[in-house]
Amino acid sequence: MKVMRQLALTMVVTLSLGGSAWASSPTEQLRAYTDQVMKALENPTLTASARLEAVRTVAGEAFDVTETAKRALGLHWQQRTSAERGEFVQLFRELLERGYLCRIGEYGGEQVN
Repeated sequence: MKVMRQLALTMVVTLSLGGSAWASSPTEQLRAYTDQVMKALENPTLTASARLEAVRTVAGEAFDVTETAKRALGLHWQQRTSAERGEFVQLFRELLERGYLCRIGEYGGEQVN
């Protein structure tokens, strides 16, 4: 189950980061975002809500939720109105947050390689 979550996260990251221009390699960019998240998770001065908000901020910088939502709908994206697209992007963002950000409290000091 843990492997499936890691695979799903890797797929979301890969889809979300595709198409952006970077000065560094994708691996370096992902490492930088991961380091930011780890610092927030390991910061003993942050409250649980502040920790969640810090991770949400990093995720907002790292993930192109609109592009990922568009790819998730595939051919159906073009058939949707602008309002429907906006609603879907918001619902998709909430789904990602429920699936990943709600699990922040489970972090127990594991290393990310």
